[in-house]
Amino acid sequence: VTYLDCTGDPIREAQSALLVFAVFFGIFAAIFLITAGSHFRLLKKQIQSMPSDAEAQEVYAQAARPTCLSYPDVPLFLTEDYVIGFSDGIQIVPLADIRWIYPLETAKGRHRFHAVFVDTGHSFCVATLPFRRKGKEKAGQIASAIYSKIPDARFGYTMENRQAMFRQ
Repeated sequence: VTYLDCTGDPIREAQSALLVFAVFFGIFAAIFLITAGSHFRLLKKQIQSMPSDAEAQEVYAQAARPTCLSYPDVPLFLTEDYVIGFSDGIQIVPLADIRWIYPLETAKGRHRFHAVFVDTGHSFCVATLPFRRKGKEKAGQIASAIYSKIPDARFGYTMENRQAMFRQ
């Protein structure tokens, strides 16, 4: 009733199992590399935007001075030469490079909030506030404080300012 199969090759059966395992491993490795690649590009971009040691020492020294305006509930620091924001990682933006400042209502998914953006040729979100009336007022105050340090920059999110910035 029961027969012993002497024609089967155990090596061939092991090879098929290894082949199936290799295919699944290859698919998972490809998915990991695709998702990790975008993360590493973002991380590399953030590292390249960080200041050098001498600049970092200057930023820290200015942030420690009593003339530095701090907004602990945002968090944001406004020094004599820099805007230091922590809304999307650490954003250290020199005031001399800022060409446009604007508060804006934005959304990420279903969450809405007020944000303050500065543009140096690339937009940086330096402050995010909750979507409430006081958040809108605070965003306007922060944007005005930054604008008071550099009055030759454009202020406000208007069609005229957008067109002027895209022409440059």
